[in-house]
Order: sequence, then structure tokens, then C-alpha cells
Amino acid sequence: MGGALANYVNFASLGFSVVALFDSNPTVVGTEVNGLIVENISEMKRVIEAKEVDIGIITVPADEAQGVADLLVAAGVKGIWNFAPTRLTVPQVPLVNEDLSIGLSALSYHMSQE
Repeated sequence: MGGALANYVNFASLGFSVVALFDSNPTVVGTEVNGLIVENISEMKRVIEAKEVDIGIITVPADEAQGVADLLVAAGVKGIWNFAPTRLTVPQVPLVNEDLSIGLSALSYHMSQE
């Protein structure tokens, strides 16, 4: 999902740009996605501060999401968009949780009404 969001072209029309990507997987770190080199998550604070990142997007497994959210808050992001399948606690910044199961359930409901 992270790769799909990194390549999403409509962000620019809304005034947003993806400026950094992070991963902990050594086979992913150092690869290029949409012109950006994937950084090691250990570099998150430095990169976020240097690039003045405002919004962090989380697309990790549920068991890693809270740790990533904590890193994002510590790095100074002003908001978090969470796609991980878990609810997070980040009282310092606005947080939006995307629940993909809601969209799938809505689609299934509409299909059953036909």
C-alpha cells in the first residue's frame, strides 16, 4: 500500500507531495520508488526535520504501527494518516484512521442490493 500511495498522482493536484519514504526491511531500504530513495526507518527523525515534513502516512502491519506513530510524533509531524489495521494513540497530533474494511463492506452491501 505504501508504494501505491507513493505513486498516487492526484496528491499534487491537492497541493501535497510525497517527499520521503521509510522502511525497516533491508531489501527495500535503498530502492527507488517514484524518484525517491527509501530511507531506513532509523533515519526518520533526521529526514523529517530536514525536509520539514508535516504529515506522516502509516502503511505498516498492525503490530508495528504504534511504534511508527510514536517515531513520527517524536520527529515533529503535525498530522498522521493511518492505513494500518489498528487504532493508534497519538494525543499530540491530529490522526485519521482509514479502515479499508469499511469500504469493502460498503461495496459488498451495494452489490447485494442489485
